[in-house]
Amino acid sequence: YPHKIPIRRKHRHQAWLFRPRRICRQNARKRRKCVFANRFQIPNIKVFDKKLIKDINMSKVSYIGSYAFANCSILEYVDIPNISSLNQYTFSNCYKLSNINAPLLNSLSAGTFYNCKNLESIPNDIAENMSFSIPASVFYNCQKLSNIENFPNAKIIDNQAFYKCLSLKSINIPKVSSISTQAFAGCENLISINAPELTYLQQGVFSACYNLSSIIDDSLVWSDVVSQKINISGDVTP
Repeated sequence: YPHKIPIRRKHRHQAWLFRPRRICRQNARKRRKCVFANRFQIPNIKVFDKKLIKDINMSKVSYIGSYAFANCSILEYVDIPNISSLNQYTFSNCYKLSNINAPLLNSLSAGTFYNCKNLESIPNDIAENMSFSIPASVFYNCQKLSNIENFPNAKIIDNQAFYKCLSLKSINIPKVSSISTQAFAGCENLISINAPELTYLQQGVFSACYNLSSIIDDSLVWSDVVSQKINISGDVTP
């Protein structure tokens, strides 16, 4: 359990950042709830990797490193009210994670929510604050995620960013000019994309998007895109 996790020898220089015995207490055994009582940072190590935690309260945590909660297979709820950014693969493979309270969260990294199959929503400010790129695999296989339809300021979509997002039906990306490999692959329910600035597609971008019929705007259908508008690298046919 979290309060018994030792600090590995190779990470002893980071011990001041993370002392599970002192800062994390597990309430009822069956509830598997972890509460962080003191102000501290979680370093870039897999400190909770594969731990059986169901509910996490991190109201005083100021930083969470890469892979910190990766593979926590029964984690359902996370409270991180003071976190403004998350690092690579922080909650990857948290299959049961469905809700996250993060009112200040405005920045994500590659694979932050990788394979979070039950995640239903993300804070609205995240999409608006992605001013350059939507990171690779950030919503990979987030099958229930629905409020990811508007990214008004993003300019690039990286590899597999929305891979197999089955609840995604339409998306507004008015400033995006380039979409990388398999970014929307497996989005079976994706019908339309608004991307008036789109000029470049890489291979497999719309693979298995069986219902995609409109891109850029309602008047420019798929056949027009392929033949007239976009520079294509490889096969992008749905």
